[in-house]
Amino acid sequence: MPQGVSALSPLSALQHAQASLDNGQSNLVLLEGEAGLGKSHALRIFANQIGKGLVFTTQSSHWLASVLRLCQTNLELERNPAFLEAARRITPDLKWAQVAQAPNLNDQNNLWNAIAHALERLAKRLGGLTLLLEDAHDASADDLGSLRALYRRALLGQAPIQFIITSRPSQPDVLEGFVQDAAIANAPEPTRVVLSKLEASGVDELLQEHLHSKFLPENLSAWLYARAEGHPLHTLELLRFLQDGGSLRRAGVIWVFRVPLGRAVPQKLDALLKARLQGIQSDGLAWTAMTALCVFEKPIRVLDWSQLCSQSVETMLEIAQRLEFG
Repeated sequence: MPQGVSALSPLSALQHAQASLDNGQSNLVLLEGEAGLGKSHALRIFANQIGKGLVFTTQSSHWLASVLRLCQTNLELERNPAFLEAARRITPDLKWAQVAQAPNLNDQNNLWNAIAHALERLAKRLGGLTLLLEDAHDASADDLGSLRALYRRALLGQAPIQFIITSRPSQPDVLEGFVQDAAIANAPEPTRVVLSKLEASGVDELLQEHLHSKFLPENLSAWLYARAEGHPLHTLELLRFLQDGGSLRRAGVIWVFRVPLGRAVPQKLDALLKARLQGIQSDGLAWTAMTALCVFEKPIRVLDWSQLCSQSVETMLEIAQRLEFG
């Protein structure tokens, strides 16, 4: 069995980590599971629940540059020469304070450590910092190396930083190096939460959250479970299919479900996604790009798509919102 496997549910494990952060302790939680099992969903719920400190969410690619972009406003007061030189090298397009003499940071570890020290100071000043990193299985060796540098600094400096990472099962194990770092720092071992398909009761909870009601229509959970077999994303796509077709509708304060008759139900997840996209009228390049974005395995920033399509970020965000669930 992989190291550090927790028996807690994803949200319970994240809430436990938050309690540790509130007590000033750094921690790391890995949410591990195949695509579509709810890793990103758990992150979104958790981020919405946090009421203390700052929360930054980023993808695996160019992780350190993404964090600097997200934290730039909070790091504007930094005057440490090593940090400023490192920040300029990693994000040359951003404006950082000038220093009279830039230190030598030719060694990559020195560059990473300069950033790590600055984020340590920031976390202590703010009383807590949360970093959410998605798709660590796609991270390069440099991205994981820079993340480990920050994790080690947080442990050794007793900085209140929590790292929440999502990943598919991978070889080599994403968590292995972090476990070694925690042992060297004599700190608690990182927590691994392995996500799997939902049991019938888990489908009930998913529906209650999505429909905003504790009272579910009779046979709805069983109908969905029989077809999606507990796969969260497949379950939600089937739910959207029922809503779009009028088989699931709200009547006052309750939901009414009837088994769809005379309408073929797509059996596979990709067929459900394609059926949903067929209902979206293409309106120029922006719609085409966002339609493609829906079926891509790896998330792409809306900012990148807006530049590609010569559309404003606001327009792309509006389109993206219309493509999301409910």
